[in-house]
Amino acid sequence: MTRYRRIITILLWTWGSIAWASVSMADGPRVESSLGVSTFRPVAGEEVRIELDLATGEDWRRANIGRLIARAGARQWTIPAAPRSGETFLRVRFDDPGPVLLVLSAGGEAEKGRSDSWRRTTYCTKVVFDVGGGDEDGAVSVSGGITGKVGERVEVLPLVDPTRIGVGDDLPVRVYYEGHKLVDTAVSSYARGGDSGSGDPRSTKRSDSAGMAWFKIDRVGHWLIRFEHMAEGVRYVGELRFEVAAGTGGAK
Repeated sequence: MTRYRRIITILLWTWGSIAWASVSMADGPRVESSLGVSTFRPVAGEEVRIELDLATGEDWRRANIGRLIARAGARQWTIPAAPRSGETFLRVRFDDPGPVLLVLSAGGEAEKGRSDSWRRTTYCTKVVFDVGGGDEDGAVSVSGGITGKVGERVEVLPLVDPTRIGVGDDLPVRVYYEGHKLVDTAVSSYARGGDSGSGDPRSTKRSDSAGMAWFKIDRVGHWLIRFEHMAEGVRYVGELRFEVAAGTGGAK
């Protein structure tokens, strides 16, 4: 039974990563694949597997990785973006319970090896983990690491910690390019889970004069908030990924 459980777990994880790669926009091209995670809700000390597949085909070994960091409360640390020999995914562990923000900035392989390669990134994704175990009630109240800017070239900033919202709540976000708020920019939300087996576009909003857009969380499952920005002929993509669990909502 243990062997079969492991096989089923691997298949579900793989399916979850691929499903995000095939999300279609309502009136445009498909949303490119990016990060696939084995779970948004690990237990402290549990291994999380993270797979990378950029739109241009790069994985962890080929992509130009500008920065890969994690934040929890006031702490921030760098995660080595180097898979083990023979593997295509990263293995990451979070030792303490509470919300953790993973931030990746990346770009195409052609920019690797340059002295300023860390600046030559066109893609930034944030993944919010809700790490369980231990004194969760004390840990989950520390959300500053989630709702603070990280300073990437392109960025989706949640103004509320996604681990503290549930079905029926609103999630306000602000979008940035080079640290400046983007006005009148299309920001889209996608959801997968619950009664759906694929990523369904939920809504597209235009950011207001403060760079903000609001999204109604209307289902449990995996959520993706995403926008694109063109600057000097270069396309930049910002993303925020999180999971909404049943029974959550309101301040914990």
